[in-house]
Amino acid sequence: MELAADLRWMQQLAVNSPAIAGGPFYALAVDHRTGARYQIMASTKTLKWTVLPQSVRLLDVKDNLVFYSNGRPNQGLSFVLQSLPLRRTRYVIVAAVTGRVRISDTPAQAVEK
Repeated sequence: MELAADLRWMQQLAVNSPAIAGGPFYALAVDHRTGARYQIMASTKTLKWTVLPQSVRLLDVKDNLVFYSNGRPNQGLSFVLQSLPLRRTRYVIVAAVTGRVRISDTPAQAVEK
C-alpha cells in the first residue's frame, strides 16, 4: 500500500536528516476537500504529491501527520482508505509513541494523541 510506504519513507527521511536548529520536519497533508490526494513535505517544500485512484478515498483524516528527527510522530493517527466500488475499508495506523506504521482490516482500538 503506497500510503504506508510513504509514511515509512517520511519517517526514515526524518531520522536521517541533520537535526540543525530542530532539523526539518516531514509532514503528510491530505486534501481534506476531496480526500483524493495527499502531499509529503519537508518543512515547507513539497517532496511528493500522490493522487489516489478514482475509486479510492481517504476518509476522516482531521490532522496532518508530522515526523520529527527522532522518528516519532507528532500524534498517533489512523488513515481510513475506502474502495468505493468494493465498499471495502483498510486502515493505515501510525502509533503515537513509536511511530510504527501498520495496515489493518480493523480500526485501531484507541489512537493515542
